[in-house]
Amino acid sequence: MEDRITVYFEKRIADCQAAMTALNADNRTDEAVFEKIRMNVFTIFQQVYAASAQASGSDAKKRLDFLNKRLHDIPSAWETSLGAAQRHLDVQKAHIEQIKLAAATEILQQVTEWSEET
Repeated sequence: MEDRITVYFEKRIADCQAAMTALNADNRTDEAVFEKIRMNVFTIFQQVYAASAQASGSDAKKRLDFLNKRLHDIPSAWETSLGAAQRHLDVQKAHIEQIKLAAATEILQQVTEWSEET
């Protein structure tokens, strides 16, 4: 299980890096920035998963539960920020928060699927 999760994060980070490189090569810097934001979200949760070993030891289910909890806690701040951006009509900030939330949702869906398998 652990290797699958580690590989998942490494692949998604590499995918974002490749997309960012391609977008920069096409002079699509705004879109490259958005890919970097997405990559940062995957990196954050990769680090959270790595930290789960300290909190939960080698128990795969406990590590997934730890990650799952953080996948609910961390994005709540992004949801608050999204709401504020929408109230202030800050389209760029709202888009950034939506990117973060979409990446977190993708991770949460994957973690939920893995949790159901254990």
